[in-house]
Amino acid sequence: MIAAAALSIFHTALASLVLFWIIKRQGATFFSQVNFLIPLIGVFYGVVLLGEELGSGAFVALTVILIGIAIARYAPAPRVAPPDRGAPGQEKISA
Repeated sequence: MIAAAALSIFHTALASLVLFWIIKRQGATFFSQVNFLIPLIGVFYGVVLLGEELGSGAFVALTVILIGIAIARYAPAPRVAPPDRGAPGQEKISA
């Protein structure tokens, strides 16, 4: 029982550290896109392990998912104007 508790705590802590490292390195947007890959992996396992056949709808869905990931990943970020701070040494007067 103690071994199971120690293993579960260690693996949970390790997974959390990896999660935060990926988010810090790649960003939250990248990490959230992993959820879009779950249906693809499920279909792959269904074909390989269960011998299911793919219909044309599966290929259309795959294309839509991959296009959505590409748009979200490679779309340029919106530009944000820097705040107007005025000239150096000059205080901004608000009306």
